[in-house]
Amino acid sequence: MTSSVPILSGIFRTSRVIVVEGVCLRQVLEHIALEPQVSIYVKLFNARGRWVGSEACDESPVRSGELGAADPSSPGSIERDVRAYHAQFKPVSRADFIYKVVRQYA
Repeated sequence: MTSSVPILSGIFRTSRVIVVEGVCLRQVLEHIALEPQVSIYVKLFNARGRWVGSEACDESPVRSGELGAADPSSPGSIERDVRAYHAQFKPVSRADFIYKVVRQYA
């Protein structure tokens, strides 16, 4: 199997406009040695105005042992990965724009 990094880097460098979306995106872009020109962070709020996922998206430094076991099959591994990503890459603080979505149901 060949690495897709050179292919992706070539596509991104030759295209005029590319919209890329996803979770942990700054980590992916760093891996292929690219920096976004514009970054939009989407924050989901519940009907009471509370940011859904605020604990998992905390950008404060991760304390030793806070994230628990690194076994990807263990419960909560996605939340653990998202928390570690936010602590390292600080996507909320580094966003050019924050788009707030309010969920109207409880």
